[in-house]
Amino acid sequence: MVLLPGSAAVTFAPAGTLPSWKQIFMFFGVSEPADQAMAQYPCTVQFLDVGKADCILISCEGSYMLVDAGDVSVTPQVVEYLQRRGIFRLDYVVATHADDDHIGGMAEVLSRFEVGRFLTPAVAKEYLPDTPSYQKLTAVCRENAIRVEHPSPGDEWVLGGMKAQVLAPLQKYSDSNNTSLVLKLSYGEKSFLLTGDAEKESEEAMLFAQEDLSADVLKVGHHGSETSSTEPFLDAVKPRYAVISVGEDRNNLPKDSVLDRLDSIGAQIYRTDFQGTVIAATDGDVIEFFTER
Repeated sequence: MVLLPGSAAVTFAPAGTLPSWKQIFMFFGVSEPADQAMAQYPCTVQFLDVGKADCILISCEGSYMLVDAGDVSVTPQVVEYLQRRGIFRLDYVVATHADDDHIGGMAEVLSRFEVGRFLTPAVAKEYLPDTPSYQKLTAVCRENAIRVEHPSPGDEWVLGGMKAQVLAPLQKYSDSNNTSLVLKLSYGEKSFLLTGDAEKESEEAMLFAQEDLSADVLKVGHHGSETSSTEPFLDAVKPRYAVISVGEDRNNLPKDSVLDRLDSIGAQIYRTDFQGTVIAATDGDVIEFFTER
C-alpha cells in the first residue's frame, strides 16, 4: 500500500516533473517488460515512435542496422533509444531517401555512433535537396570520412544471421519518395519489407520486375498515404502484419482507404501513434510483437 501513491505519481505526473519509468528501471538496472521479452529472441525489428517520420532499428545476433533517423526534432529521442539499448556501433545505417522526416536526425547519429557502412540511394544532382538537414548530413560524412554507398537492386548484405536485399528503386525518379530504398529482410522463415516512402510508381516497377515481395511484416509506405500501398502491391506482399509509422499531421494519416485495403487482406495493423514504439521479435520461426511508450 505504501508503494501505490508513489507508483501513481510516477505514472500520471506531467512529463519532466518526476523520473520516468524508463529512467527508474535503468537506475536500478532492471529491464522494462518489453526488454525482457525481446531478450528471448535473437532478432528484432523496432519501429520507433517518432511521429510522422521513420526510424527503424534492426538488431540481429549482436549486430545493428538503423534505417532512417526521424526528423531533427526527435534526434535526442533517437540517440537516447540507441544508448538505452547499449548500442555503441551501428554496422549499417541506411537513409532510404533525403526527406527531412527520414534524415533529420541522421547527421547526429553518424556523429555520435561508430558506423560500419552508410547507404543511401543514388540521386541525380539536380534532384538533391537543398535543406539544412541534407547539408548537415553531407558535411558530417565529409568531416568524418564516411564513405557514402549507393546500393543497387539485387545488392545484398548480412546482419548477423539476417539477409538484407535491395529491391528498389528500379528506375530514376524526379521525386524523392520514389527514390526510396526498399529493403527485404529475411531471417529464417520470416521476412520484413521496409518501403520508405515508395509510392505507386515504384510499387508498379517492382511488380513489373516480378520481385518476390512476399513478407510477413510490411512497413506501410509513406506513413499510410493514399499515394502508396496500392491493391496490387498489397496482394503481392500478403503481409500478416502491417506497421504504420505515423503521428499527428495535417494530412490526417493514415488514410482510411489504406486501412481498408490492409483490412481486406487480413493484415493485423500496428500504429506508432496509437501504440508507441512497435517491436517485432523473431527466432526465424515465429514473430511476436511488443509495444512500448
